[in-house]
Amino acid sequence: MSIKEDVHRLVDELPDDELPAAQRLLASLLTKERDPLIQHLMQAPIDDEPDTPEERASDEEGWQEYLRGETRDWEGVRNAPLDNEPTTPEEDAGAAEARGELKRGEGRPLREVRAELLRG
Repeated sequence: MSIKEDVHRLVDELPDDELPAAQRLLASLLTKERDPLIQHLMQAPIDDEPDTPEERASDEEGWQEYLRGETRDWEGVRNAPLDNEPTTPEEDAGAAEARGELKRGEGRPLREVRAELLRG
């Protein structure tokens, strides 16, 4: 059996829900030969600069946090406040009141306030 026949066989055996991924993968193989940016990136030298002690310490700290279960799922990361955003419901309400978006005592999470403002 030729390689091409074997590839056809593998594609035929894939479940239907995997076909889009296979299509993207095969298309990327064609693209990388024609795309100058991808060619340039593939020819770039490997980053062989040694890690600094600070980088290694930071990596180890992160790994230890992971092992202790001090992580957030993706939903938690997506919904995390930005550095300049309030982090508690009280801060959310205070900031919204200061901007005139809420009446005093009408404290709601900033996420709800945002959704309301986006709805218009």
